[in-house]
Amino acid sequence: MKRVFSTLLGTIRGGLTTDKSRLAFSSNDRAAKDRTAARSMADAIDRAMELGLWEHADRLASCAARLAADHPRLTDRLARLRLAQGNAELALSLIEGCRQQPAAMRLLKAACLIMLGRKEEAHADLHRWSRRATAPLDARLMLALLEWEAGDHHAAIRAVARNLKHLEDPRSLQLLLLLALHDSRAEQAEKWAQRLRTCAAASPDVPNLDLLYRSLDLSPACHEVGPTDEQVNTLAMELVMAEPVIPALVEAQRRQPRRSSARLLCRALEAALPELTDQGAAFEALMSLAVLLDNHEAARGWAEMALELSPMSASVARFLQELPSPPPQAEAGRRQVLATIGRAPAEPPEIREKAA
Repeated sequence: MKRVFSTLLGTIRGGLTTDKSRLAFSSNDRAAKDRTAARSMADAIDRAMELGLWEHADRLASCAARLAADHPRLTDRLARLRLAQGNAELALSLIEGCRQQPAAMRLLKAACLIMLGRKEEAHADLHRWSRRATAPLDARLMLALLEWEAGDHHAAIRAVARNLKHLEDPRSLQLLLLLALHDSRAEQAEKWAQRLRTCAAASPDVPNLDLLYRSLDLSPACHEVGPTDEQVNTLAMELVMAEPVIPALVEAQRRQPRRSSARLLCRALEAALPELTDQGAAFEALMSLAVLLDNHEAARGWAEMALELSPMSASVARFLQELPSPPPQAEAGRRQVLATIGRAPAEPPEIREKAA
């Protein structure tokens, strides 16, 4: 009898365990499906907004509403959609209803509060947040704009300057430049402009500074900063390892010119010349970059060197014909300079004497 009872009890326990396992598996499976659906919905809403398909984005948002509270990324997209539609109140309610609020959503919440006229709440949260070293740069930039709007320019500068303790952020430098110009501090503005130009030489993500400086009546020529030797050597090594990408890099500069990037690419190509397999293609790349940098003398020199390697090249011959004629006095100096590029520097006399 005891044996029968034990067997029956074990069967019941086993059944309960199996049911729990099935329930757990079913719950995990449903959660995984919800995550996938939320991710797909967020991507679809993103695409719809990019394409301006607002009605389609609205329909997607209606379908995605039930998943929003448990999926921050989806909530973020829904809130941005509502904010773009001018409904900051609904965007804020979506954010506050989400169980998790990552940094991007916290910034979005501050934007909603500002749009709803609740700037004091946004200011208080951004002020607390920006004291932390882990706060995103955008939090301090937003705080600085609120401080400036409130008339406290010193607090605005302090907020932005804290970003520069972490890294050279071009947006922070741009804001500091604008604040200095607004306060008629020309000398300080000049320092920020120079620092911004240096930052731009090292970063491909900086906007067109020449346009910015012209709009502010600053002379771009006064702020030209060349790439560092480390940047040049690093890119030169990469070009040697991936030589086929050189024409594509030059074409990218032709389509969207950036003087700092063009200068870096030009110097790196010059440094890499002795190691490149296709010298003719490198000369053609250099002549195109020289034109982008308004250096027609150098462009002519590179074109002539390319034509020496490929005398039958119609494209290089046409390029030379279309270039303006150089001044007679510049011709000798140009050839002398180009002849030295790519050669190893000569040893000083005292070194040669010791070696002998």
